[in-house]
Amino acid sequence: MADLTTNYLGLKLKNPIIVGSCTLTSKIEDIEQLEQAGAGAIVLKSIFEEEILHEAKEKLQETMERKLIYSHLSETLDYVDVHTQGRKLDNYLQLVREAKSKISIPIIASINCVSDTQWTEFATDIENAGADALELNISMNPLDVKNQKKEFTVIKIIKKILKATKI
Repeated sequence: MADLTTNYLGLKLKNPIIVGSCTLTSKIEDIEQLEQAGAGAIVLKSIFEEEILHEAKEKLQETMERKLIYSHLSETLDYVDVHTQGRKLDNYLQLVREAKSKISIPIIASINCVSDTQWTEFATDIENAGADALELNISMNPLDVKNQKKEFTVIKIIKKILKATKI
């Protein structure tokens, strides 16, 4: 059999087949099957900043509409916002840790972001959870007239994450 080993992102892969971010890479059972099928590396399903922010916004609106006893206080709204975002991020970090503990091929985390806020810290958390590499999917709406400096935003995100991590 031919030697298919290759290097990618400084990682040695047994073959060049990398399963990209998709539904199949969001559950540990499926990731184990992908490894058994012969994948050389796995890119975990992306975590989406817009999704997290949208869910947090919905929770805040729900809190306000239900007129919870303390919903008029900023501390309550801050708690709901932070708790909602934290839960999603914690779930993703748990997936990284579990994949690294059960899978022998490289695990590449994936962040789909639109800003440079919070992602530097989260990239560090991903590195600490054991990811072998990090894929950045930086989404910028080309029709967004408010953000005229899209290229600078992308560069700013990359520089911040490179400075904060070694993966």
